[in-house]
Amino acid sequence: MAISGDTLYVTDITVIRMFDRRTGAPKGSITVPGSTFMNDAAAAPDGTVYVTDSGLKPDFSPSGTDAVYRLRNGALSTVAKGTHLKQPNGVAVLPNGRVVVVTFSATGETYELTTSGQQQQVRRLPQGQLDGVVVLAGQVLLVSSWAASAVYRVTGSHAEVVISNVQSPADIGYDSRRERVLIPLFQQNQVVIQPLR
Repeated sequence: MAISGDTLYVTDITVIRMFDRRTGAPKGSITVPGSTFMNDAAAAPDGTVYVTDSGLKPDFSPSGTDAVYRLRNGALSTVAKGTHLKQPNGVAVLPNGRVVVVTFSATGETYELTTSGQQQQVRRLPQGQLDGVVVLAGQVLLVSSWAASAVYRVTGSHAEVVISNVQSPADIGYDSRRERVLIPLFQQNQVVIQPLR
């Protein structure tokens, strides 16, 4: 999910749904042709919303539809598409305007995408099946990993586990006022809140 202006954007398998952020009233939807697993969304300061298709079937096997899309002024366009994206899952926007993507593949890759879809700053974390990503001050990232059952803090090329023993940690959030990480546990149907140490 992502909020841009007064609109909440929600990815829903093959559709991006929009709601009024205050009333919850539906504001329409956009079908993403050929998609199989629309997953995360992130809003940029200019109002652009980026969304990922993780390229997965319902049983989590690859479908080959891996993509990152851009939604700007109601128009959907492709930033990058192809299996070289390695099942893009979590997405966030960096202060420099680039998009950072974490992958659900076993390789545990993160990368930045330029506006033209070029991969840069490719990194490998110790374990894969990455899901959520949050950008902290100084372009430090928090990244959740199913394979590690953990949340990593990523600074440059260094990754350290800051929260462990969380099974299937999904698309995380961060409460900067209280310095807490909000972690949905996908397979347990619950959310845990942990202090960031």
